[in-house]
This record gives sequence, C-alpha cells and structure tokens, in this order.
Amino acid sequence: ALLAAKHPDWTGQQLKDALVSTTEPTPQYDVYRAGTGRVDVAAAVTAPVFATGTVHTVMGDDTVQAGGSTRPVTYTNTTGQPITLDLAVDAPDAPDGLFRLSAAQVNVPANGTATITLTTDTTRAEVGSRYAGQIIATGPDRVTTARTAVSVGTYTPYHWLRMELTDRAGKPAAGLIELGQPGAYGPDFINTDESGVAQLYLPEGVYSAMSFLNVTGAHGPNSLGVALVGDPDIDLREDTVVRLDASAARRLESRVPQQTADTYTRLDYYRSRGEGRWRSFIDGGVFYDSFWAQPTSRDVKHGDFYLGARWRKEQPVLSVGTRTVDFDDLVRQQGTTQLPKGRWTLPTVYAGSGTAGDYAGLDARGKAVVVRRNQDVGDADQAAAATAAGAKLLLVVSDQPWRDVRNYSIDFFTPTPIEVALVSLDEGEALIQQIRREATTVQVTSQPVADYVYDLVQAYHNRIPRELSRTETKKTLARIDVGFAFPPGQTRGGEFRFDWPSYSDWGIGLTSNRPLAPVRTDWVSTGDLYQWGQEAYVEAGTYQIDARTGYPAGSSGTERFFEPIERPHLNNNFKLPARSGDTLNLDVPGWGGDDHVGMAMNGATQTNQLYQGDKLLAEGNSTWISGTVPGEGDLPYRLVVRTAQDPTAGAYSTRTESEWTFRSKAPAAGVESSVLPLLQLDYAVDTDPAGTAKRNTALTVSAAHLPGAPGGRVGTVRLEISYDDGAHWQTQSLSRTQDGSWTAKLKAPKGASYVSLRAGATDGSGNTVDQTVIRAFGVR
Repeated sequence: ALLAAKHPDWTGQQLKDALVSTTEPTPQYDVYRAGTGRVDVAAAVTAPVFATGTVHTVMGDDTVQAGGSTRPVTYTNTTGQPITLDLAVDAPDAPDGLFRLSAAQVNVPANGTATITLTTDTTRAEVGSRYAGQIIATGPDRVTTARTAVSVGTYTPYHWLRMELTDRAGKPAAGLIELGQPGAYGPDFINTDESGVAQLYLPEGVYSAMSFLNVTGAHGPNSLGVALVGDPDIDLREDTVVRLDASAARRLESRVPQQTADTYTRLDYYRSRGEGRWRSFIDGGVFYDSFWAQPTSRDVKHGDFYLGARWRKEQPVLSVGTRTVDFDDLVRQQGTTQLPKGRWTLPTVYAGSGTAGDYAGLDARGKAVVVRRNQDVGDADQAAAATAAGAKLLLVVSDQPWRDVRNYSIDFFTPTPIEVALVSLDEGEALIQQIRREATTVQVTSQPVADYVYDLVQAYHNRIPRELSRTETKKTLARIDVGFAFPPGQTRGGEFRFDWPSYSDWGIGLTSNRPLAPVRTDWVSTGDLYQWGQEAYVEAGTYQIDARTGYPAGSSGTERFFEPIERPHLNNNFKLPARSGDTLNLDVPGWGGDDHVGMAMNGATQTNQLYQGDKLLAEGNSTWISGTVPGEGDLPYRLVVRTAQDPTAGAYSTRTESEWTFRSKAPAAGVESSVLPLLQLDYAVDTDPAGTAKRNTALTVSAAHLPGAPGGRVGTVRLEISYDDGAHWQTQSLSRTQDGSWTAKLKAPKGASYVSLRAGATDGSGNTVDQTVIRAFGVR
C-alpha cells in the first residue's frame, strides 16, 4: 500500500518487482530504500514508529471546506518508550503554503498513538493540477523515521452554457455563434438551428459568445442590416443562460452634415484574455444598409474587449430622389456608362420586367426607366432594352433584401451604353406605386469625382453602451485637405484611408478606383483608440503610403500625394530596415516623398547594394535586400539605392542615388530585432499642380532618424543645386529655422527648366546620408 501510494502510475507487475527486501539487516528504520524507488519490507515490519501511509485531497470533494482541507495523520509507537518526532513537509514542486502542518513536532507515547493534522490550502492550487510530496517524521536518533505520502489533485468543474439567439422581433433565429474559450487564439463556431438554441457542457472559466446576425435593416422590412449580439465576458461558475438578443440591439450610426453614400463599411470586435486573443469582423462593403449592436450590462472584467464600426461616406457618385424621397440606399452598378457630371430632372416610367416587349407603347426616350430585377431577364438584357428605348437612366428595383453590385456590361471589354443603379426593394416598390398613381419625376445628380469624403470610426472599450448614434460636426472631426498631383497625361487613380486600431496591427479596407480630384476635403474621426494611414495610386504609375497618425478633434491640415522630389523615403506605416540576429533586412521603395513611402509601377528601375566596409553583402533590383553580417560586433555598413525612369513616364526624379553609412551590432539579449540607424532627408518647396516652382523660391531641407532608430544628434545639412541635370553643382548657403530645418533661397537662371539637388547630413554617431535627385522639380 505504501509503495502504491508513492508510485500511483506503476502497474501491478512493477509493484511486485519493487517489493524486494535486503539480504542484510539495515540499521535504519526507513521503509523507503533511498535512491532505489523500492520499499524495504524488513524495515517496515520492524520499525519502532509508523504513520498514516497516505493523505490525499481532491479539490471539489464535498468534504473540502472553502479555502482548504484538513486531514489527520496518526503516528503509532510500537516500543515501550515514548518517542518525539520532528515533522517537516517535503513537496518541492508545490506552491508555497499549499501544505501546512498543525505542529512541527509530535510526542508519541509508549505503545500508543499521537495525531497531528495536515491542512491543504486549495486556494493555492491551480485548477486541473496535481501536487505530491511527503511528511517526514524524524526521531532524536536521526535514524528513526516515518514518511506519509501527501498529494492534492484539483479538477475543473463543468457547467451548462445555454445560448439563445433571437432576431430583432425577439423570435428564435438560426445563426452562427463565435464561442471564445480561455486562452484561445480564435473562437469556435457553434451553429444554431431555427430554435435559436445551442447548449454546451463546458469547464468552468471565462468565455465569450458573440454572433454577427443578419437582421432587418434601416430601409424597411425587406432591407438587410447586421447586428453584433452576445456577451463578451461570461464568467461560467454555474449553469448559465446567455441571450444573444437582436431585439435589444441599438443602431450604430454616424450622421454627417453633407449628403453621402456608404462606399465601404465594416463591423468588428476584438477579444483578449491572457495570451489568447483574436479579432473578428464583417466586411460589409455596400451589402448591409445598417449596423446594430446589443449593449452590454457591465464592463468586461477579464482581459479586453473592443467594438469597432467603420464607414467610408463619400459624396454620392450618383444620387436620385423625388420631391419627397431621397433614395439614399441606391447603389451605382458596374459595367455601365457613367453619366457626365451634372444635374437633371427626368420624367420617370415603369417598364415591368425590363424586356424589350415591356417598352411597347411606352415612351422612354430621355427618361428614367424603372424595372424589377428578376430571374427571367438577364442584367445585360435589361440594360440593352433600356438603351434601345432611348432611356437616359435605368433604375433596377432589387429582388433581394441586401444591397448588391452587379455587372451590366455587354462583354468583358464593353460597358453597357446606359447608366444603371440598383434601388432597394422597399423603396423601389414605393417608387413603382407612385409612378402608377401619378406622373413622377426624379432629380438626378452625377458626380464622378468626389469633392469630399468622410472616414469614420466608432470604437468602444470593454462595454457596448446603449447610445450608439452620433452626429458629427466640424468640431468633432478633423479636416484634411488632400491633394493628388497627377503626372501629365494621367488622370485616373484611387485611394483609401486605412484605420489602425490600438488593439491590432491589422489595417482592413479596400482601395477604391474612383477618379481623384486635384484637391479633396476629407473629414476623419478623432480619438486615441485608432490611427489613420492613407494610401493612393496613379493608374499605371506610383503607389504611395502615408505615415500612420491620429488627429485631434477640430484640427485641420493638408496631405499631398505624388508631389515632386520623389526618392527613397520610409515612415511608420511601412516595415522599417532592421537587424535580426546576424541578418540585415531592408525594404526601401524608391519613389516616396513628403513623408510617403512610394513604389513605381510604370517601368521604373531600382537597384540596391549592401556593403560591410568594402565587401558586397547583397544586391538586387527590387525594393527588398537582405544580407548576412560577418559578426556580432559593432561594424560599419553602407547601403546604396539607385532609381531611374524614362522622362516620358514621369517628368521628375528621372534619376536618384541615395547612400547611407551606418554602424550596427547584434541586438541585445532578448531583443528580436532593432531598427537600423539610418538618417532620412525631407524636402519642402512650393510648387503648382504641375510640379513647378517660381524661379526665385525657398527650398527647405531637414534630416532625422527613422522612427524608433538610435543615433546621435543630427548636425548641419549640406545642399547643392544643379540646373543642368547634374553637369554642374552650386553649393547653397543654408539658414536654420525654428523647427530645426534648413532653408536655401534658390534663384534659377533664365532658360532653366528643372532643379536637381544633392543633399547630405551626419549625426553624432557617424551615421550619414547623401542623396542626389536629378530633375527634382520644375521651375517656371
């Protein structure tokens, strides 16, 4: 029995094999043979004192009282003399205070017994754990010993979790529940049927039960929204019912002063507890017309929870309305011929299913035609019939509750000759009934290029409040006047402003291809739970990434893309050059500027070379280069990046060369990677949309380290100017400004068309940068 208690994992045969007595008497009365894992049977039979063999506690047992368990340990004296025993617990793997004796010594009378108690403080034992040890009783002769095996085991209680999913009418709903479990890096997915109920028997712990549920939207009973419902912080210590109740959900809404249409939407949440964390989201696009969320009754107490809602609201590309209704649920379709910029008042006719036969006897020329989408007439066929009838605009009433973007093109290369927009089911049916009752006109506005955009976020930490509707104003938002300087002959492009929440380094969005205005007014949400980072591209040209930043409420600023003086430039919205162990990793796109990272897609070339001293470590012709260093010590390195492009593809920055020298050593112990101490030059000059400056103008130059990079104080900046593409250079005198930059006064000679520049800087640690930009900008 003693051996089985000591080795509960042994088989019966192992116990038999271990029961071997010694061939010679032992002077010690220790029933365990030290170092052998065996029991000395002879010693056990002749021992003067023996004790209770085992004491075992199971946390969760009905006999275990709150905070601990008390068990007796009895010592029996088989001799005619009293024996005093010193007591100690030997349990090296147990938490401090788990086992506690009632006395450090016990006196056992002759031929009698004495009892002490062992208290096991179960509050110090982790759930689902086991700890073992022994009580060692030692006599005054140091050879009389007795041992009691002690152990504590904890088990995890289980409870029922019943989840009830209901729609906005309070009726049971089939859906998908995301069940987050303790320590998980993603939820488990639990389906409910039409009963709306899912019931699970789960170990005690903290859970999250959330669901993105399709619900009735904001545009009538046949519109579609999505609601986030559930409880993100379920402390499961007893059988529990969680109601994921869309009838309690409130609308998430950000109202703005100007007329807009949603072009991108997203609803997401983030949950973390300990090491476990995940982010889940619905990328709504234009599919849903509204977002909803079920308020929570209390703050999350275990870990962190965030709710986020994201909208891009743009000046509508197409807006349609009657005297009484603006169809703000209207969606312009793909594969159509866009109306030119302008406004029209159009008579409206109804053409049934939109077949050619539906136009018989119907005067549709120059009018807006309304048809029902159906399974019998294809999209292209409806557009072709409207075009043949001479219609100016085709409005298709959806046959589904959700919003949709369909393709009405004739073939892959040919759009339909008419403008087509989808109207939501309820609003469209109301329009059809109005046309049937009376002569109806619609006001139509086409705006191919947006003059204003709203990028909005609502974010909530650890609680979903009841009030989720906001009215934004100039005082609550930040204003940014964004300029897009297109190269000559290029007019199309696209952009998107990504939101970067504080809880996730994961920007989610979709770059649009809507034509860009030379100057556009953007309004963005403010707050400390997220930052913004804008990206833009010129079709078949350059892609640029803005720095990641936040904005104060009521502030204003400017942002310029595709400005002259394009050259290698990095910011905190891009992976910075870094050292990991003995590897240098550098991604240095060559077409940035004005705090933008930029990549060229128009046949431009780039070459990179990385040296340690005079030894070439790596070279390549993309933006990326990586090299293995010769040792951990502090050594000098050199990076050279050269770019070039045909002047017909871009008038400026036809050739650049940037060279950095820097020192690097292995990152400190425990540091995975460290940013390399590269210096970076910035330039500012006042140019017009064509990229030309006045002949007498100021040019500002500044130098700084990359974000997060080490290095000494930056010294004086050096600047040279050339007006003949680098054939001759003129050293410029510079004056220091209050913000730490340097300014030169340029006087371009008559006949000069371009300004080339050559600049450099050094910091107190000896790191340097030298940069040449041929045809940096033009002069007029």
